[in-house]
Amino acid sequence: MKYLLPIFFFLSFIQAQAQSRTVTISGKVLEAGSGEGLVGASVHAKTHQLGTTTNQYGYFSLSVPSGATTIQVSYVGYQSQLLSLDLEKDTLLTVELSGAQLNEVVVKENRAPGFINGRFSIPIPILKKLPMLFGEADLMKALSYTPGVMVGQEGSSGLYVRGGSPDQNLMLLDEAPLYNPSHVFGFLSVFNPDAIKNIDLYKGGFPARYGGRASSVVDITMKDGNYQKHSQELSVGLLSSRVLLEGPIKSNKASYMLAARQMNTSLLFLPRYIKQWSGKAVDEFTSLWFYDVNAKLNYRISTKDQLHLSLYNNKDNFSTNEQSSRGDLDRTALDWSNTTATLRYNRIITPKLFGKVIGYYSHFNYRMQNINRAPVSDDVVLRNEYTLSNTIDDWGLKAALEYTPSHRYTLRTGVERIWHNYYPGRISIVDSSQPTLTVDNASKQIPAVESAWYMENDYEPTNYLKINLGLRLSQFKVEEQTYYGIDPRLSVGVPFHERHTLRLGFSRMRQYSHQLTSNGAGFPNDIWVPATDKVAPVSSEQIDLGWQWDIGTKGMWTASIELYRKRMIDLIDYPQGSNVISDFKSNWQDLVLTRGVGVMRGVEGFVQKKQGDLTGWLAYTYSRSERRFDQINNVNWYPARYDRPHNLSLVLNYKLSPKWSVAGNFIYQTGYPVTLPGFGRGPQWPPHRHLHRAQQPPYAGLPPAGRRLYI
Repeated sequence: MKYLLPIFFFLSFIQAQAQSRTVTISGKVLEAGSGEGLVGASVHAKTHQLGTTTNQYGYFSLSVPSGATTIQVSYVGYQSQLLSLDLEKDTLLTVELSGAQLNEVVVKENRAPGFINGRFSIPIPILKKLPMLFGEADLMKALSYTPGVMVGQEGSSGLYVRGGSPDQNLMLLDEAPLYNPSHVFGFLSVFNPDAIKNIDLYKGGFPARYGGRASSVVDITMKDGNYQKHSQELSVGLLSSRVLLEGPIKSNKASYMLAARQMNTSLLFLPRYIKQWSGKAVDEFTSLWFYDVNAKLNYRISTKDQLHLSLYNNKDNFSTNEQSSRGDLDRTALDWSNTTATLRYNRIITPKLFGKVIGYYSHFNYRMQNINRAPVSDDVVLRNEYTLSNTIDDWGLKAALEYTPSHRYTLRTGVERIWHNYYPGRISIVDSSQPTLTVDNASKQIPAVESAWYMENDYEPTNYLKINLGLRLSQFKVEEQTYYGIDPRLSVGVPFHERHTLRLGFSRMRQYSHQLTSNGAGFPNDIWVPATDKVAPVSSEQIDLGWQWDIGTKGMWTASIELYRKRMIDLIDYPQGSNVISDFKSNWQDLVLTRGVGVMRGVEGFVQKKQGDLTGWLAYTYSRSERRFDQINNVNWYPARYDRPHNLSLVLNYKLSPKWSVAGNFIYQTGYPVTLPGFGRGPQWPPHRHLHRAQQPPYAGLPPAGRRLYI
């Protein structure tokens, strides 16, 4: 009897296979005229009412019953294609879609998959149209007009997603992490919109393939470059100028893309820098400039194999300079830069199996420097130099598989390994009285190894239930300490009506890197450090519930509402008056406060008009972000630095004619909280009278921490 049940299931499976033999259609959806892969294009078998969408590389796989079928391939802003096929075996397709003039603006091309997976996508052409300060298109600021996302202050490009801090956002540029996404002290983001093909924002229900940050994921894909013709673009703005070059190296086989951008002020200050380098007198001047370069090479080895090489570099510099005719030099400089390189190999292994292998390098450097030189004689120069630098080097390796045995099930699995090298707050001092003096501040190089394995399941048992269930296992080895993470992920979607979808999401995230923020002015003197045996990694758990519906029968309007609650543990912070710069002789691990707890909660509303001459959206978020440390505010909860309860944004675009349109936006945010030392009575100090003297915080003699105000 015990063998009857397995035999019954086996026979049922054989019978089902005999009654309905399936074949698999797979391949790519490309843009006609350039050969770029289209992300999120819809592939729909109209005969059988089955469908799927392309992944971030334009690849798709769809299993359908054998025989005659009609396939519709569509993408927002492009003319759809209908393919009549007689399928007797697995078929590999390459479909090219041509652009079309459509009187609509759509934020999410297919509502159910993106909404259920917690993904929010806005087409790059729409993001570039949003008006910004000085007319500069900025992808990060454009995301702040969506629910649950806000910027810290006007002129800042750091994102605060659902009450989290900017360092808790995972920024991926062609699979490589980027540590500082800001130009000119946060005024502009480092992502050149001319070089970007797709941008996805995840703020809840995170897929298991993402990890390493506690708040959100911003996944950015660079353009591949035109496979069919050469093109050049030149843009001159008030703040910066841009150039884009792309074209085929070999038609339909290999392509290149090169995009560069620089701040216009760099040319204005060049003559003064030349005079300074040549040793001539230069009156005091202050300069600020930046540049960034995106480059990509692509090679289609065959219809199933493709190789990509992506390169990125950016740098910002702020300095004050003065030099006399006799050689006296007084210079203060602040600069920071990012460099990434990604080599990716994609392969369609079988019609149902897609694989990729990725190797990448990511480098971040921040430096603050002060130089004073005074020549005394031909052979003697008095020198006083001070340099603070923070550097991160990452070498990473990823391998991933995507298996689609049927239109109702997709399995994704992969492994990742990252070799980190952290150089937190290195101090170097040169004094004429001591020819070379390097101060050892006990913040030495810290190597670490991070490893992860994930499995992710997209399952649709019925047309009214969609499930994304995943698990991510991670390990972080640093010094003599090893941390482990077991992070389950779940998103459940219920499309209970053709125009209504409910979603429930749960995510546990783990972050093994911290950013030590030493002031609130937006300067990038934030030091990246790893979790150590004294400082634990940040863990977060988030649950969110959402409802999305189409208003009206023509799909002209879409609305959604989401509620969320997030809890974080093992947060860190600086005590009042301390930072890694002023306390450079101390190890940062002895300065920070640990074991902080954070709670974030809120409700997000979104209404969008997608069709007609007037299009746009309205987004509103009410949220609270609070934290608690044993050593702050008598162990009472207080508003976090990122607590801004009300956030209202409006985006409108009006089409005047086929060639002309006007756009406008409006944003309102509650002022951000600050602490004024000594303001009001403040809490009594020390706050922990119940602790033994040996357990008192090391800064127990400092004045009261003050109260929080909103400004």
